[in-house]
Amino acid sequence: MKKILLFVLFVTIFWKGCDLFDDFTNRKAVIKEIQKDFSGIIMEKYSPRDTPPIFLKIKNQNTILDISFSRGVMNISSIGDSI
Repeated sequence: MKKILLFVLFVTIFWKGCDLFDDFTNRKAVIKEIQKDFSGIIMEKYSPRDTPPIFLKIKNQNTILDISFSRGVMNISSIGDSI
């Protein structure tokens, strides 16, 4: 019985460790892929549902992007801010 519990504990810890490592490497890969500067102006803060805004509509030189940001960024950003 103790061997089974130890095995289950080991598998659980190993599984959680793999999840954390995988998330870290994904973020690291995304950051590496950024190859040029981005600048734009916030045109609108909105939400597709009846909730506080979670998306920013950002206009740069030739495109308009809809990007979802964290709640912290949404709280401090305002329409007209430069990014």
